Amino acid sequence: QYQQQPAPPGGNIIKVEWIDRYTVTLDEFREQLKQGASIQSWDLAFKGADDSDRVAAGWWCAAPKGPMMHYYCGAAWADTATFLDSCGQVTARNTASTPPDQDGTPGYWPCGEIVVEDKANGPALENTLREKYPAKIKLVTPKGPKPARLAACTPEFSSGQVHFVNGPWLDWNHNVPALAVPSSTMA
Repeated sequence: QYQQQPAPPGGNIIKVEWIDRYTVTLDEFREQLKQGASIQSWDLAFKGADDSDRVAAGWWCAAPKGPMMHYYCGAAWADTATFLDSCGQVTARNTASTPPDQDGTPGYWPCGEIVVEDKANGPALENTLREKYPAKIKLVTPKGPKPARLAACTPEFSSGQVHFVNGPWLDWNHNVPALAVPSSTMA
């Protein structure tokens, strides 16, 4: 149990054994980005209070591997954040000179598109950063609740098409709230 978010030992909708950790250097991952489509995915919250939802972000690449598409998460970040903090994080992740975070999370996440959930502060972020990143930020309206959307991805997870770069920034003992859905604060 992490931060009072109970999860069964093997996971809930997503099973622990489906999480594929793969080891590459950051440079190798950036080279892989050139082979497919890369995005940043952002789910914003309304406020940065300790008792509010966390802002969550991921750096993803989709690339063909054999006859199927595979999905690679190069980095993830989640924390409570105000609107201005969220804008600062998006700007930092899109600035080549951004150094890694203290935990080793890559600072710069090069991508072709910044996908922002069209909820909470998402539209305000898009409006604020539109001129800085013209035609790069795309608002996406989620279809259904988070547990249902996660369940829709189980075929890709269970068949080994979803991969997480094994790095110090992905703490597999504590930082995988998706394993607790639908009982986590992600639900």
